[in-house]
Amino acid sequence: MVDFAPFLSKTLLGSHGQELLIECKGLNTFKNSTSVVELVMLLCSQEWQNSLQKHAGLAFIELINEGRLLSHAMKDHIVRVANEADFILNRMRADDVLKHADFEGQSTQTLIERREEERMCDHLISAARRRDTVIANRLLEKTKSILQNKHGAWADDKSPKIYWKLDSWEDDSRRRKRFIQNPKGNSHKEASIESKKQIALSSKQDESFTQVTCVRNNSNDLSDDAELIIDDREIDLDLSGPVNMSLKALLIAPCTVMPGNISITNTELYFEADEDSIEFQNIDKQIISFCENLHGKWYFSEMRAIFIRKYLLRNTAIEIFLASRTSVMFSFSDYQTVKKVVKALPRVGVGIKYGIAQTRRASLMTPKQLMRNSNMTGKWQRREISNFEYIMFLNTVAGRTYNDLNQYPIFPWVLTNYESKDIDLNVPANYRDLSKPIGALNQIRKEFFQDRYENWDIPGIPPFHYGTHYSTAAFVLNWLIRIEPFTTMALSLNDGLFDHADRMFSSVNLSWKNCQRDTSDVKELIPEWYFLPEMFYNDSKYNFGVREDGHVVDDVDNIYYLEITSSKVNRT
Repeated sequence: MVDFAPFLSKTLLGSHGQELLIECKGLNTFKNSTSVVELVMLLCSQEWQNSLQKHAGLAFIELINEGRLLSHAMKDHIVRVANEADFILNRMRADDVLKHADFEGQSTQTLIERREEERMCDHLISAARRRDTVIANRLLEKTKSILQNKHGAWADDKSPKIYWKLDSWEDDSRRRKRFIQNPKGNSHKEASIESKKQIALSSKQDESFTQVTCVRNNSNDLSDDAELIIDDREIDLDLSGPVNMSLKALLIAPCTVMPGNISITNTELYFEADEDSIEFQNIDKQIISFCENLHGKWYFSEMRAIFIRKYLLRNTAIEIFLASRTSVMFSFSDYQTVKKVVKALPRVGVGIKYGIAQTRRASLMTPKQLMRNSNMTGKWQRREISNFEYIMFLNTVAGRTYNDLNQYPIFPWVLTNYESKDIDLNVPANYRDLSKPIGALNQIRKEFFQDRYENWDIPGIPPFHYGTHYSTAAFVLNWLIRIEPFTTMALSLNDGLFDHADRMFSSVNLSWKNCQRDTSDVKELIPEWYFLPEMFYNDSKYNFGVREDGHVVDDVDNIYYLEITSSKVNRT
């Protein structure tokens, strides 16, 4: 019982109970005794009653105060615990909401990715079937050609005339010189029929390509070196794992633009033309027959160089050079898409020919950057490469390509004397001044252009020197009108008819004079002028008509000058 004394005194009487226990001498007997009778006698004694009367009020008040303090402390504790519990529950509920949203997002993304994979698989299967059909048709045509030629098993003395077309194969100097048989070739007799509906090629071209120039984009050139490093530091890191990229693109081919879809895996690039689109159905079927990449497949191991290109004056296209010595060009929606495609393709840069490291940044370089980082100018100065190769290099890094007739490579007029049969190449007057554009060679015409520019006052139209360009699709087709597939392309742009005979390319001397005196003719030349003599001969016997002076347009006149000019351009 003594052991419970402190507890009972504090619980029943508070701190004043201690005084009671101390003052009451009779409690000493209680402390030393364990008898219940003595405890009862103590509680009933007068001494205990007096102590209670003396200290009960204070003990009760203290007990109430201690109860209040305890209740407030307990209340604060309960509120704090409740707030903590509410906070924990809210956090758990928020975590549940985030996990649920994340689960829904992952489920949706997985569903989208799976649908995209299935769509791409269907696309690849469909593309493979169409590609196999194209290959089978080519093999069939090749087999028929082998069997039906004059040395074949099905040879016939009355076999039809063999027609040829220029192949897209290029040699080391980027010259296209190889001709292959054209099974669909003909003399285009229907194109020579006189008709009131005959429309000049130039007029139609002016209308169609004026629309192109209206799409001029005012954005700056491609990123400079510093911006390339800051813009994407991982551009040269190879992607790991399978790469699945499928996006819409345009196949840029001579005289045609075909919509379709590009699919990129970790080893191949696929393109399938969208033959159900309105744009595709509006393309001339004869031109489509000359396009070899409608349903193309290219392995990464075939790719030798990748260049950034402009299409409709915007940096949205790339040109891929292949081991087969051909190239293919695609256009995308914007420049960011071009960067993604370049990053998904192999790290081949712009090839090894120009002395530039094979990185993806090299593929995204501007013409100025390519020129600055290449070693071609030094090679040309040391006469390690020819004039032709150097000019072709300038065209290539400047963005000019065989795949887009509006950006066809440009070569200059070199000679100025196309009248004398004997030309002294040591006379400076026989050479064109290459420091001036073609429109400034004739002083009288130069003054006319300057006067028009300075006195221009037509509102809404900014002043200009030249009203035409030095190279357009119409000019390229005019130069190459005698060889396929350019003959068919020219007819397609001219409603199936040859242009007026006086506007046809028929004389070297006459073409040079027109470039000197005509205010609407400032065109330069094309590469074929210096390596492809077939462009000057009408081997297919097309009926181009008769000029107003009675001259029949057939082979090009003054061809003997071309050998001299070609030797000057192709020398080192």
